[in-house]
Amino acid sequence: MPRVRPAATAQSAERRIDVAAASFGIYERNVLGTAAASIVVSILVLACLAALERRRLLPVPLVGGLTSAAAFVLAIIGIWAGIDRAGYWQTTACVLFVGLWGVLSSLLALVPLPPRHRWALLAAVGLALTLTGLGIGAVAAETTSRDYGRVVGVFGVLVAAFAIGLPILSRAVSLRETPGRA
Repeated sequence: MPRVRPAATAQSAERRIDVAAASFGIYERNVLGTAAASIVVSILVLACLAALERRRLLPVPLVGGLTSAAAFVLAIIGIWAGIDRAGYWQTTACVLFVGLWGVLSSLLALVPLPPRHRWALLAAVGLALTLTGLGIGAVAAETTSRDYGRVVGVFGVLVAAFAIGLPILSRAVSLRETPGRA
């Protein structure tokens, strides 16, 4: 049985990657970027539509869907027009941040919660909005401050905790309120 030398394998794999990357021209990269962006925006808008159809947390799903679509349009224009100005892409990123806030909030609004636990949803949406504002602030100010990054990290962890905690809370409440279940 032939022995495979790791160094030789890594070198040949590296050459294959170089060959594959070299075969894509600007047109192919634009097409792939457009296809990827189309898939992503479809998922984001569909997530917002689910909350919009159920009339949950209005008008947030509408804002999320529209700003996600606007970020898609800006990205496609930037890709195909070859825009390389930082300000254009910063604007696109800021619009996308708002869209992502709307998508996350829309998805969280789909979690069935009794009215007495609505505060948890509103807290999650508020924390996500704060994180969005911090992200927009970082992009607009082009900050690289470690302290600012730590604050963003704290809010990111809080948003993640609520995003995980809301479905758990919903399930715990439904188990507690269902007769005959422990």
